[in-house]
Amino acid sequence: MTDITFNHYPYFFTATILEWKHLLSDDEMKNIIVSSLDFLVADKRIKVYDFAPMASGVPNHIHIICPFRKTCGGKLKMRLKNGKYN
Repeated sequence: MTDITFNHYPYFFTATILEWKHLLSDDEMKNIIVSSLDFLVADKRIKVYDFAPMASGVPNHIHIICPFRKTCGGKLKMRLKNGKYN
């Protein structure tokens, strides 16, 4: 059996719209998100394995699956704890 190693783990990320507004019921708003993700991927700023703007039920959040390097997890946690991403 071949041993496969990764330098990252798949990361499931959810972003919710401020004040839980139902902005994703509008196709124009979903297109803005898709275009933004396309730009970031093309510019090699991020990698995205898959994503799903949640447009039915409660249309106020998006799920993204992307690589998460185990070496940066601690740094991200510290930045969040110190309020760098508020």
